Amino acid sequence: MRRRGTTLVAVAAGVLMSLAVPNPSQAAVGDAEIVGAPYPGDPDAEAGLVEIEGDRLAAITAAASAARVRGSSVLPPYRVLTGEASTLVLTARSEPYVLADLQALSPEGLLQLEDGSWLLSENVVVASGATLRLADAPGLVLHLASGPSGFASIVSLDGSVEIAGAEDAPVTIDAWDATMGRVDAETADGRAYLRLMGGHVSIAHARFESLGFWSGNTGGVSITGPDTEAASIAPATGDPVPTVDVSGGSTPDAALPSGSGLPQGAPLTAEVVDSAFTGNTFGLFVKNADGVRLERLDVRDSLVDGIVLHRGVTRSVVSDTVTAGNGVDGLVLAPGSAGIRVQDVTAEDNGRNGITVDASPLSDGPSATGTPTTAYGNDVVELSTASGNARYGIEVVGGDKIRLSGNTVEDGRMGIVVSGAASDLLVVDNEVTGATQQGIALRDGVSAARVARNTVGGSATGVYVRDSVAQIEANFVTGATRHGITVVGETTGTTVRSNILAGAGSRAIDTTRASGAARAANDASDWTSRRPIDALVASTTKPLTLLWVGLGAIVLVTALAGMRHRRRTVGHPYGDRTPLAVLTGGLVDPRTLGLPVPPVERNGKESG
Repeated sequence: MRRRGTTLVAVAAGVLMSLAVPNPSQAAVGDAEIVGAPYPGDPDAEAGLVEIEGDRLAAITAAASAARVRGSSVLPPYRVLTGEASTLVLTARSEPYVLADLQALSPEGLLQLEDGSWLLSENVVVASGATLRLADAPGLVLHLASGPSGFASIVSLDGSVEIAGAEDAPVTIDAWDATMGRVDAETADGRAYLRLMGGHVSIAHARFESLGFWSGNTGGVSITGPDTEAASIAPATGDPVPTVDVSGGSTPDAALPSGSGLPQGAPLTAEVVDSAFTGNTFGLFVKNADGVRLERLDVRDSLVDGIVLHRGVTRSVVSDTVTAGNGVDGLVLAPGSAGIRVQDVTAEDNGRNGITVDASPLSDGPSATGTPTTAYGNDVVELSTASGNARYGIEVVGGDKIRLSGNTVEDGRMGIVVSGAASDLLVVDNEVTGATQQGIALRDGVSAARVARNTVGGSATGVYVRDSVAQIEANFVTGATRHGITVVGETTGTTVRSNILAGAGSRAIDTTRASGAARAANDASDWTSRRPIDALVASTTKPLTLLWVGLGAIVLVTALAGMRHRRRTVGHPYGDRTPLAVLTGGLVDPRTLGLPVPPVERNGKESG
């Protein structure tokens, strides 16, 4: 009995421990940050290839500057060799270069395939004053060679690029593995890309598929303003297509241009309309550009982000665009961008956020390059839809004067989240439904914010404010299961007024953990007060509570076992022993000792 009791105690103690101490792996899964799809390539190898590409472009620029011919009026195209890579440089002229020109200049580098498409296996650089126009025939398909043996690229260095298809016959450019007869799906060994730096970029009715690797600059289609390596290229002279070999790191014997450093390149202007980007590493990457127009785009299935407006992008517009199924975010306004209008954009089913606006400073202190410590902003996200994204529908990090208005946000962990010392913020007239945790959340230093006239339905908490200051007014919350509005932490100056709250939870408005928050004229007549099941479970599964419940269970089990034992019939303690009369041959009557008398058979009958 002691052994059984010990077993019961051990089992009960084990149950107690399993209840009182959560499974670490389960807790980690529940609390894990959603960061999007893992990158499928080889980061180390691809980062090295990005560096090689940068060195190649710098070598082309240096070779062109060293081979400058002074006083020439006609400067023909030429070719530069860097290691095993060959790059055709298109130099300045009044007429644009078209497909026929590329074929004439690179007869072995541009071949027409049996299906009428073209395969470009040589790198092309468009120099300052030159224009490359890819629009010779309706439905042009240009494959950029891409595979284990290497990849081709089209790069403009202060030149202009025009890609123009028709509505029913777009230009298609992709990374093509000729040995496999299909697009190149592998990024680990690099992949063909377009990088358009400086000059003017015009793209309409085009499709870009399975391009790019690793970085934004080489990530598929990148449109970037001048970098140090994006300098104006001075052409060489000699044969119609002369070759400058800088494979050994040397430059031709020629006078270097006067002045220090490299030219900074021309300002970038760009417009991309009625085009699709599918399966690129970054769908479309834009940096250091003013006045960019992105309109009626379809960006899908990027390995990382769909559309990225990186630092230095100002006064630009993204409108009437879909960005869906991308590995991380659908649309990103990165730190250093400002004055961006996002209008009528649909961001759906992305691996992390639908739309991210990060207007935080590039630096929080002194830096080697003197990076500014000021916040960015003046961004607008309006009349857009974010649905089915894994983490947040719309996220804002830092910044000044940002407006989110008239947007529809559906599903995800949270609907609209603002954090990181954002100020002068407007979140108005949005509709948020189905966010599992919080519909609209302001946290960690948001100031001078106004959250008004929003409709939030089906979230555990409708509006959540933590350590921030905001005017929360005239919002309509339905179907909340915890709180209609929660205010937590240091929130002096926050007001909660004129909100209509419907749902069922512990409180319609929870300000018990806040300091300095005021509330007035809120309507909670359709709120049902009850303790949510998770709070009930949490309160009844505290370790001390579980300990007392477990001890009570042990006592109860032990008592029940004892009662069951006492109910058994108690026999004579020596009933199973041999009678004394048998052992003594009948000399002793067992009855005198109070022992039972065994029955004796007489005439076929038993008698006692």
